[in-house]
Amino acid sequence: MKNVLKTIILFLLLFLSFTNLSLSFENDGYNYHRGIVEEVVSVEKTEIEGLDDVQVETTLSVRLIEKNEIVEIDVVSLKNQITREYSVGDRVILSEFLMPDGQTSYSIVSYDRQNTLLLLFIIFLVLALIISSKRTIGAVLGLIFSFFMIFTFLIPQILSGANPVFISIFTAIIIIPVNFYLSHGFNKKTSVAIFSTVIALIITGLLALIFMGAANITGQGLEETMLITTMVNSSINIEGLLLAGVIIGTLGVLDDITISQVAIVQQISEVGEKLESTEIFTRAMSIGKDHMASMINTLVLVYTGAAMPLLIIFVNAQLPLNYVLSLEVVSIEIVRTLVGTIGLVSAIPITTFIATIVFKKKVQKKLNI
Repeated sequence: MKNVLKTIILFLLLFLSFTNLSLSFENDGYNYHRGIVEEVVSVEKTEIEGLDDVQVETTLSVRLIEKNEIVEIDVVSLKNQITREYSVGDRVILSEFLMPDGQTSYSIVSYDRQNTLLLLFIIFLVLALIISSKRTIGAVLGLIFSFFMIFTFLIPQILSGANPVFISIFTAIIIIPVNFYLSHGFNKKTSVAIFSTVIALIITGLLALIFMGAANITGQGLEETMLITTMVNSSINIEGLLLAGVIIGTLGVLDDITISQVAIVQQISEVGEKLESTEIFTRAMSIGKDHMASMINTLVLVYTGAAMPLLIIFVNAQLPLNYVLSLEVVSIEIVRTLVGTIGLVSAIPITTFIATIVFKKKVQKKLNI
């Protein structure tokens, strides 16, 4: 129990140190701070002529946590907008900007959700440690390493103008062995899974490159990429960035597939020592096909759920199906889903084949001894 508590404290410190990196920072003349709403000073409502709506202007008294000082902020919104009214005790993120006349202007840019995320992280960590303490420690350390690589290497490299596809594959090749060995231990099973994952990941990247090009997907019409080109760096290769997203997104699921399939082959090989390689492969694939079917359903439903607001808009507009499918914002999600799924499906026979060769040789050596 003491080891579990020590582990929880360690991960909490790591999580807090990671999230507190952005507690107060400066970007393009703006300073960002965390604050707490101390008082709702006033609320004024004004009807807008010609529109069936009301403008709501709320004046808030907010205490800046880092500076421990009170500032007043005006928040303007429309009544029919899908927004939540601020109340006393709400934690918020504020931007501070120095005006040309020397005065400081503050505005609320978002709710501060760190405490909620921290609570959710604690619940996840406690449950995971209770169920599987040793493996969870390695898995969480691997996860921290993955995010460390993404935020300190992958994203800065992309922002500096590096090719997103190349740098994503390079980052994935670094993440895969560290993550796998921390999560599953240093053994032959993990090594086979790593090798199989790299092959499947390369296949996924090539398919994404081919079919995004064939579908003329550039990403230029997407809201996120428009923000990137205007606010971050207009020289970023947007098409490559989309491909990089497919590669990194597929990486996590490949872990589950390759490790599971290698474990299946290992068990069949050890139990059926006299089985031929072809029979081991066939039996392992039989189990893998069930895993494949459930994985396809999971992925398609996950992507569909993520795109639900977009689907509602198109259904409500009663647009023709062929028109909707041809829109880039829809086509890109279809390509992502299908390319990612093909990469995951291909990982099953690849992993099974490699694992069969490796563990059959191991069993044969054992029998000869």
